[in-house]
Amino acid sequence: MARQTEVVLLLFLVTAATALAKVVNLQLVDFDYIVKAEERRVTECPFGWVQYGRRCFMYQATLMNWVSAEKHCLNLDAHLVSIHSEDEYQLVKALIRAHDHQENPTWIGLNDCQTVS
Repeated sequence: MARQTEVVLLLFLVTAATALAKVVNLQLVDFDYIVKAEERRVTECPFGWVQYGRRCFMYQATLMNWVSAEKHCLNLDAHLVSIHSEDEYQLVKALIRAHDHQENPTWIGLNDCQTVS
């Protein structure tokens, strides 16, 4: 079982909210304006990514632990996937199945910092 935690597959995403996370000291009015403008903007995903709504997803089969997987995503200005709806869950499941017919363990953004290193 311990080996299984080392053998993982990576799924990550980039969201439009990444840019918002870098903005500091916004007044509430400014924040609302940016959010509304961001909602109107059509996201264009980089080549090799899958667009779903305003989010971009990519499945990448890479063997690493959770921390390494998240760091890898951060290097791509992304994060491990977080699933916000049943439809997103179905999309993520389909991406995994398309690339890995055995459906090996796949990291997502959830973590248990006390046990995962």
